[in-house]
Amino acid sequence: MALRTLFAGVPDTKIVDTMFGQNALALYRKHKPDVVILDVHLPDSYGPDVAREIRNFDDNARFVFLTNDYKPLAALEAAQAGARGFLSKSVSASAVLEAVKQVAAGARQLPEDLIQDAAILRSAPFPSIEGLTERERAILHALAEGMTPFQIAHELKQPLKRIYSARVSLQRRLGARTVQELVRIASNAKRSMSKDHWP
Repeated sequence: MALRTLFAGVPDTKIVDTMFGQNALALYRKHKPDVVILDVHLPDSYGPDVAREIRNFDDNARFVFLTNDYKPLAALEAAQAGARGFLSKSVSASAVLEAVKQVAAGARQLPEDLIQDAAILRSAPFPSIEGLTERERAILHALAEGMTPFQIAHELKQPLKRIYSARVSLQRRLGARTVQELVRIASNAKRSMSKDHWP
């Protein structure tokens, strides 16, 4: 869905866009938009983290997430980061326009059923990380620190493709349905493990 095309016919609307989360705060500071539209997964960063960074600058910032990752944990992560709207990219153009309009006016357009499902998923016990290889623990540690796959590949001096493959393997081994859930497992491991057992 091309947002510039979508909003082209909307009066008194200006679109400022970027593919990269690392540019978002600077653009927000410069243009002070009424609504920020984010994806959960950006080429260089994690959408909810970008939202938190912007909210640290302006607590009144308003976000609508438009994503293919229309799942419970993603919805919860976005809501906790300050999202007022959370939509699937499969919705109609009119639904996106209406959601942005409502959020700009101060309303919330969040899928409460998904968020409730996420709360149930999060109540499940954390899996053990015993038996992981040194490299797997290093990747898990990096995820707990909030690093992106690009940053992890640079830090560990590994090909990006290998980091993505290892992340998929970790999800499978630890029973994580999504990347967000894997990050949550990593964060819990960081809190609970002693320094002798954690990279």
